[in-house]
Amino acid sequence: MMSAPTSMNNPVSHTSRWIVSLPANCESGKLLFLESTFEILGPIVGAPNCVLVENIVVGHHGLQEAFYASWEKINLFTVACSLIGFGQSQVKAHVSTYLTNYDTIECFDVAVPFVIQRETNSQPISQTQLRSVEKALSEKHADAVICIASALRAHSVEEKVTLMHSGGQEMAKSNTSETIKQKCAHCGRETDTGRLATNNYLRDLFKSCCVEDEQPYVSFSKLRNKIGHGKPISSLRQFLDARFTVAKVQGTLTYHLDSLIDLTRSVGQQAVVGIPFTVYMFKKEGNGFSISPKSYESSVAVSKVMGKSDVTYDGYTFDFGIRSDVANMFTHEYLALMFSSPSSAK
Repeated sequence: MMSAPTSMNNPVSHTSRWIVSLPANCESGKLLFLESTFEILGPIVGAPNCVLVENIVVGHHGLQEAFYASWEKINLFTVACSLIGFGQSQVKAHVSTYLTNYDTIECFDVAVPFVIQRETNSQPISQTQLRSVEKALSEKHADAVICIASALRAHSVEEKVTLMHSGGQEMAKSNTSETIKQKCAHCGRETDTGRLATNNYLRDLFKSCCVEDEQPYVSFSKLRNKIGHGKPISSLRQFLDARFTVAKVQGTLTYHLDSLIDLTRSVGQQAVVGIPFTVYMFKKEGNGFSISPKSYESSVAVSKVMGKSDVTYDGYTFDFGIRSDVANMFTHEYLALMFSSPSSAK
């Protein structure tokens, strides 16, 4: 397969396209932000306030590296749009990532979102389970239930970390009476601060769940402190390190919450942490392309509810989305979103 030149005079650039909701219109043409260009290509038909945004990043030689660089920049672009437009701006979907000069190359790779196909346990959500949650929502664990459930629904790693930390703190406050003791550096006298030692409770919890290993909690606490002080995950390496920590913490806290609210679950391995995509090879043929699946390039981790002997996985499958039915996947409308304009996309 031919590749693009990589000399200093002609650095590699990749194009990523995203569907984004905006609180206000943007200027036409290319916009420079965070050393990359953004361009609003047009509205998405049938999706109010949503537009197709093209982002070009330079200097990232690999497709995966370019994807995450664009992911970081498009999220910060929506932060700027929310602030300037005094409203909500969100990344709704990734469309594609590929070499910007693809039209000069016979074969090229394209990263697209994969379709997570889940066939979960055949046991339905039961009335008994709903009663357990309903009871919890009216008692002392209500805030913990809301936080942990919101973390399971969250898309970004940063949001998951913030919500899981809040959920863990709420569980700790409801179940510990230990307080923080402060020792004077001069005389050594201990003073009871009256503040609950929630971190000690959570550290002990992770030791009991992780075979006497508190490292997941230590890593999680460092990650939460970084995010809490305004430093989001800003590199591919940080993201790859964070996803497994978040997946393990998410499973552990959910397991502990189950025991507190007497919830017996039938599905214990489902929540995905990460931004999945797969790579397809496009080869020019006439006025179109021949398309074939190439590789699974995603970086995700799957959370497991830990220690649940009564969890069954019968009938559970998880397909990581290498689809061979490219004719059904890459429709005319989807190809228009990927390479031209959204005007024909439905």
